[in-house]
This record gives sequence, structure tokens and C-alpha cells, in this order.
Amino acid sequence: MDLSGYDFLDFGASKNGLFEFANVRLGGTNGLGVDTDPRKVALTRSLGHDCMVGDVSRIDWPEDSVRFVTMSHVLARLPDLEAVQRVLAGAARVASDFLFIQGPFFDADGALAEDGLKLYWSDWADHPCRLTTAALRETLDALGLHDYVCMGRAEVAGSADPAVHPLDSPPDQHGYDADEHPPKPAVSFAAPKYPDPVYREMVCVVRLRDFPGWPDVVAARKGCEWIAPRLPKLKADMDVSGYDFLDFGASTGEAIEFARARLGGTNGLGVDIDPQKVARMRSLGYECAEGDVTRIDLPEDSVRFVTMSHVLERLPDLEAVRRALAGAARVASDFLFIQGPFFDADGALAEDGLKFYWSDWTYHTCHLTTDALRETLDALGLRDYVCMGRAEVADSTDPAVHPLESPPDQHGYDVDVHPPKPAVTFAAPGYPDPVYREIVCVVRLRSFSGWPDVVAARHGCEPIVRSGDEIGAASKPAVGRGSKPGSRMRSLFDRVAAWRSA
Repeated sequence: MDLSGYDFLDFGASKNGLFEFANVRLGGTNGLGVDTDPRKVALTRSLGHDCMVGDVSRIDWPEDSVRFVTMSHVLARLPDLEAVQRVLAGAARVASDFLFIQGPFFDADGALAEDGLKLYWSDWADHPCRLTTAALRETLDALGLHDYVCMGRAEVAGSADPAVHPLDSPPDQHGYDADEHPPKPAVSFAAPKYPDPVYREMVCVVRLRDFPGWPDVVAARKGCEWIAPRLPKLKADMDVSGYDFLDFGASTGEAIEFARARLGGTNGLGVDIDPQKVARMRSLGYECAEGDVTRIDLPEDSVRFVTMSHVLERLPDLEAVRRALAGAARVASDFLFIQGPFFDADGALAEDGLKFYWSDWTYHTCHLTTDALRETLDALGLRDYVCMGRAEVADSTDPAVHPLESPPDQHGYDVDVHPPKPAVTFAAPGYPDPVYREIVCVVRLRSFSGWPDVVAARHGCEPIVRSGDEIGAASKPAVGRGSKPGSRMRSLFDRVAAWRSA
């Protein structure tokens, strides 16, 4: 069969939406489904996708016929591990770039059974092969497919979850219903009995060759957490002697590249609490370790400097910010470089029915103003710093500005998508101080010859000074401004609520 018109195969095609997912999230353009069941083939075709009857354990197409193969909830339906091995071997031969595998989570079946519980899919009659992540990894390793990431998706916290049934529920069920199924014990799936999380699904992506889109493939399925291989964690005894700086909140490597080009860094180690971000950084060629930036316990002066780019606002509160800054100041010898979104004008903007799009992002849990940052630094005894604003916003026509009634978690304003917004110029007297997109703060921990270059490293910045303030003497280059009047500094969310109720 000629596969030249297809760039991916979907093994076990049905109505699971893998075609759309592959097109939207995996970079596919045209897929062909393959299934042994003629009814599923007919269903897939009725949904507008190409599909054919075939045994996915006996694929004999030429090598590299397509870029990738997807397998969603198909391996568990095979008769045994030998069949799984044949499917994976055939998929790895016919695909050139990667395999994308997902299926039900069976890893916790033993622990659950000890508590008189089971996941409802664990005794389905058409799940003859209960494929754990360990069994999948052993099979991949036996095939020489060692470059993979295994993840869990949709954590199950305890037995109250509808996915959990008592052992005496009949087989072939779906979600638990107290009116239909026997009672079940109340169990929390936490340590020490459950040292590892329990999930609804496992997701595994296998890289067959190096290609630039690999990080996007790893991050394609949302809501996943890293299971294997285990990532290095930042510990007190970790050797960081080969690094001269740390990047807190690593993501895409941009901060590390900036530190090399503008801050005099040579070799940086990223640190992030999210295993997927750590995996993405490593796949892009950067050194990165899993760690909580609010609990850094490396020795003093382990590195020359620490960068924190758009990370402090993602911490839960100012206490967490204080811990992150204190740890960074202890582990670095020379300076800290901090940047993040600008929240100083939130109160004034809200009075005009406006907001910045980042000001109500759900994962911006700490709206860190320059005043709050300065107060935190001062409280830590870190008084030698410069606070700057970057990329001034002149008025409400800027795409960064939204009307208050725009929904949360937006990006740039689009007149065709978002509600209309008032025309406001951000100038005195209503706005006596400039409005910016970002704040940049550099903190000097000791005197060193490159300090002026660090202050000037981020282009497009200017010192943040409140109208009427005087810039301090050169011996103390920490400049800043106070809050706007108290009536302007009410919570943005209180203002939004009041505006909407009105």
C-alpha cells in the first residue's frame, strides 16, 4: 500500500480523537487509521478520516514510511506482552521520528487491591494485557528504544474518585455510582502506603531520531507528570562546581542564553519544580534539575549569580518570594537578576476599566509590585539594588491592555475577539508615573568590576522613580518609587468584582 500521502498512522483507530490531537498537538497533517475491527474502521471513516482494516501486530510497511505513529488505549487490548513487543517493533520500523503511546494506568493495581479497591478499567474483559509503565519500559529497552519519556496523567487522589471501585464491584464497569455499586473504603492515595501517585492514564513518547519538535511532543498531552526516567533533583550535596550561575524557573532556555550573552555567564544550570519543563530544557540541550526554588539548600557562594525570569509571580505568596530571594542570595556570590510582569499600575488601570492581560492569569498567584519586591529585599538586608521598568506602555491601544470584562488567561488584545475598551492615555495627572510591560531588578551582593554591565544588560530599561522622588547617590544605586495612593491600590480582583456587579 502506498503511504506517501500520509505522515502518521493511528494504531487502533476509533472515536478517541487521536486524529485531531495529532494534527493540532503533534504536527501531523494527514493520518491513516489501522484497526482489526471493521466496525471501528467504519466508524472512523464516518468521522471523515482515512482508515483501513489491519493487524497492528503484523505491520510490514517499509521503514520510515511515516513520521510518527500514535497508539491510544490499544496496547492494553492486545493478548499479551509478546504482541505488545511486535506492535512497538513494527511501529518503530515504519515511523521515522517518534511514537506516541497512551493507555490506562495499571501501576497501582496491587496496592489498591490490598485496600479492597480497583480502578474500574483494571478488570475489563477487553483489557487482557495490563501494561504497567515498568513493563512498557522493559519492552522498549529490549527493543533498543531507550530514548523515551513515561508520564502519568490525571492524578487520582483517593478512593472518593469515581474511577475507583471496591473489589467486589462486577467487572466491565465505568464510573462508580453509590446507588449501583457496593460501598468502598475511604482511602487516601498518599505516602507511605502509596509512595508514588496514582493516575488515570499513562503517556509515553519514544524518540526514534533527533528532530527539532521533540520538546513539543513531550509536552503535547496536557496534565501530565513525569514518571520515568527519574530526573535529577537539586539537593544540598549536589555538585554544582561546573556551573557559574543558576536559572530559577527554567523553561525554554532563553534566560540561560541571555545570561551567557549579556551577564557574563559561561555555564548555567536551570532549576524548575515542573518535571515537564525540566525535560523540555534537557531536550533542548540545556542542563536542568528538578527543584523547588523556595527551598534551595546548596552551600553559600556556589555560583556567581542567579537569574529569575518570570518566576516570582508564579509563587503562591510573598513568603515564598522571600524564601526564593533569600536562597538565591545565599547561593550566589555576586548578584541576582530578576525580571517579571509589571503589576504596579493594576489599581489605576482598574479605575479606568482596564487591565493588563497577565494580571489575571490563573498561575500568576503573586502580583509582585516593585514596592513589594523592594520591601522584601530590604527586609532581607539586600539594599544594594536597581529597579527598572522595561517597554513603556503609552496608552490603552497597546495590545497588552484589555478591558476589565475580558476573560482571564488571555494574551494580546484582539478587537475581533475581545470586548471594546476605553481610550485612555497613561499620562499625568491620571498616571503620574510611567506604565511598563516588565520590571527588571538587579541586586548586588558584593562589589565586583562588572556591575555596571549587569545594570545595563537588559536593553530598553529605565529606573523606576515616583514623581517627586530624587534618585539616590551613586553609592546606593537602588532607586524606586512608592505606591500610588492607597485608594488606587485595592486588589485588582476586588475592583473587577465591583465593576462586574455594577
